[in-house]
Amino acid sequence: MARDIEKRLRQLSTRRRGTDRLGRLSEAAKVDVLTKSLADEAWQKRALSQPYTRYALGAMAEVGPEYTRISIETAERVGKQLKENLEAKGWTVEFRLQGSVPLNVHIRGVSDVDLLNLDADLLSYHVGGVRARAGYYSTPATETSVSRLMRLRTESEKILINAYPAADVDTTGGKAICISGGSLARPVDIVPSHWIDTVEYQSTLKLRDRGVKILNKKVPETIENMPFLHIDRVHNKDLTELPAA
Repeated sequence: MARDIEKRLRQLSTRRRGTDRLGRLSEAAKVDVLTKSLADEAWQKRALSQPYTRYALGAMAEVGPEYTRISIETAERVGKQLKENLEAKGWTVEFRLQGSVPLNVHIRGVSDVDLLNLDADLLSYHVGGVRARAGYYSTPATETSVSRLMRLRTESEKILINAYPAADVDTTGGKAICISGGSLARPVDIVPSHWIDTVEYQSTLKLRDRGVKILNKKVPETIENMPFLHIDRVHNKDLTELPAA
């Protein structure tokens, strides 16, 4: 058992420092991660005679803010590149982060960043909402979600391959285009999608209540998701459980 916990502690350290994913980083990012990995984190210096407690402390501690900052900046860089090139081809797009990185609950120093690539000219809505019943949505779509997002995905794949020739652009996934390496400091997963105005969103106009449809090109089909409701719930849960000052 002692050997097992020591192995788990080593794996935890490697995961948190990002040295388990060096192959998915730019050369500069590799050097940065390796340099940072030489210093112990605070949790590694606590409960030295209690390895299970030390493991729990490390598993609960947030990843260093510098890792998170670099992840977000890399995703924003990729989003800017896509936006400029897609808009030059007549698309109107928005980009939003989803998943564990914007929540700061990711457990890896080198985390894949999920970036929603939203087609702003395509919108679904729930017919029972107040806006729908008031006739707010008056222009019917001329294309299905699947066909439109398939075109967006194909165009995005071409742009990324051309814009980042030294990077690995993996187009085989059903839901995301995965790009890593080259000049990128972190891996980024780009998810073609569009907005859904839910019944709740039509009443509140709050981002947390707005859904998205994401493409699974392997079927193909679209899947409804509520990423911002999840982010909001986790954030509020965290705030309500903060200890009193």
